[in-house]
Amino acid sequence: MTGLSENGPGVTAAIPGGIEGTLTTFAAELRATGIAVQLPEVVDAAEALRLLPVPDYRAVRSALACTMVKDSSQLPAFGLLFDVFFGTGDTIGDGRPAAAPAGGVLGRMDDAGLVAAAEQALRRNDQLTLRRLAAAAVERFSGFEPGRAVAGKLYLSRTLRALDLDGMVERQAADGHAPRQLRRRAEEFSREVEAAIRRTLVNDRGAVAVAQTLRPALPGAAEFLNASPAELRQLDSAIGPLARTLSLRLSRRRGNRHGQVDLRATLRKSVTTGGAPVELRYKRARPPRPEVIVLADVSGSVAAFAQFTFRLLAAMRARLPKLRCFAFLDDVAEVTDVILAAPSLGAAAAQVIADPRLVWLDGHSDYGHVLTRFRENWSRTLGPRSIVLVLGDARTNYQDPHPEVLAALRRQAGRVYWLNPEPARYWGTGDSAAGQYAPHCDRFTECRNVGQLREFVGGLDV
Repeated sequence: MTGLSENGPGVTAAIPGGIEGTLTTFAAELRATGIAVQLPEVVDAAEALRLLPVPDYRAVRSALACTMVKDSSQLPAFGLLFDVFFGTGDTIGDGRPAAAPAGGVLGRMDDAGLVAAAEQALRRNDQLTLRRLAAAAVERFSGFEPGRAVAGKLYLSRTLRALDLDGMVERQAADGHAPRQLRRRAEEFSREVEAAIRRTLVNDRGAVAVAQTLRPALPGAAEFLNASPAELRQLDSAIGPLARTLSLRLSRRRGNRHGQVDLRATLRKSVTTGGAPVELRYKRARPPRPEVIVLADVSGSVAAFAQFTFRLLAAMRARLPKLRCFAFLDDVAEVTDVILAAPSLGAAAAQVIADPRLVWLDGHSDYGHVLTRFRENWSRTLGPRSIVLVLGDARTNYQDPHPEVLAALRRQAGRVYWLNPEPARYWGTGDSAAGQYAPHCDRFTECRNVGQLREFVGGLDV
């Protein structure tokens, strides 16, 4: 596999030991990120590289992605780490210049001239020049500090602020250029700047150190409480299948898998045994239809988790006809019809959060009052086939948590599950009543991301 390095420094191992050592280290970093890469995948990747007729950047990237990545949602994280380990040096693997040489015309330009050159290249969509300008802009504007263990976000911010890409787009759009195309070119140029910063960091500190500071989060690992709106939207692809699985698990029939004894069929079968009903025959069991009740905290302390909750409820609502949804702040109200009838998920969320029925005193979470109100108004509908799913952080704002009310609900319902988006190490601290509620639940589970939700669904026994 040494032939990989013959195509230029862009695909040369970024750490000593040759491509074999880099591949092993790369696989270890993928595992640290959450991408399951075991020894057989590493062996397959090495064999794929050996068989490549033209080991350039794109071919190597495709070969490693095919052998090491099993879930398409993991490709962005894989791509970022691949660029760290294999996209370094003065050229990219296919020979395209990736960095501006020291000095030269770009080095002699002043700051204003460099920005003007970038704007002209953006107007012409001159990608080769933009790639060189990105590297020159990073060297000029990023304020790079050798040896500093950072991921480079500050360097990126400084460089983009100096370039003022938004101003470039506005000026060129005013001159009659298509704004959509300009924005797309500006985004591509921004990515070139980011790539140039990564190359600078790798050249300074090595691929392993940079990978550890970057360490991208997989879609399933983004925490609900800290996720940005864009990250929450990315989770939708995972929520759909999980909601389907959760719905199937919650609707699974417990106890006897057969229906009632079919007396006629049993007697007919007994003819072959001299009239003795040796083998019982059963009627076909009817599909189970349990009632699933969801109690969801939509307070500001779990605002991002509430957005995830609405996505989960909407996905489950299409699969569980007897799903009932309740939202609460310091009071509780049923919002099943709102989630079902709203024209969009955003409209449903806005309507629920603004619902005056959720406020009793000041709108701050009061789990004890909410549980009491739910028991007073809706507990008579609970039965052995009812499943209660609570979504919230169990923080009571120092109000009485009334765990005995949850205990009473548990005695009436078939199952009670609680998904808490707060790290378990914080349970029981401050105003957390997690320790008081957990004994009265069949499962009280930390659920900070889709990965943990997947674990909860996989271990669900109903």
